Amino acid sequence: MADSTASEAGRNALGPVRPRLPASAEQLRLPLYARSQERMAARWHFDVNAADASDRAEGLLAESPSDVDRLLVAAAVRSSRGDDIGALTAARKAADSDPSSARAHTTLAALLAHGGDVAGAARHAQFAVDLDPDDPAALYNRGLTSWSIGDHRAARADFERARSILGVDNASWWRRRRRAG
Repeated sequence: MADSTASEAGRNALGPVRPRLPASAEQLRLPLYARSQERMAARWHFDVNAADASDRAEGLLAESPSDVDRLLVAAAVRSSRGDDIGALTAARKAADSDPSSARAHTTLAALLAHGGDVAGAARHAQFAVDLDPDDPAALYNRGLTSWSIGDHRAARADFERARSILGVDNASWWRRRRRAG
């Protein structure tokens, strides 16, 4: 019984327990998500949450299976549907297909971190920032991996830089929302 309790200490019913993020990271989630959704809608004319998103993403990918942008759309839709393995497969293929794609590496970093591979996530997150130091998603994901390994100073610096690039101020609505929740 003691072994079972010890092995479950780092998990809950939903999977690995992740450290609580600072407010500076939490307030970036919605703007980064909105930015991603706007880009997908502008380029591919659909929303990742649409009922037909899986069919549309897989259809796009079938038209050009090695296209990095289509692989990243498939990764995003698969991830949103809980297909972590399929999402990771598409993101790895995107990063392999175009090693100079910061978006491919930051997507892969996020998926690796979600799956618990913090070391792999950190490598790809750093590579994404090296490729595009002004990409707020890359900075955010590097910040998440830094936070996970305990480098809170570096994480906060990345969150602050991403916040600045996105033009997100330290909004009072965020503080009110956190108090109410």
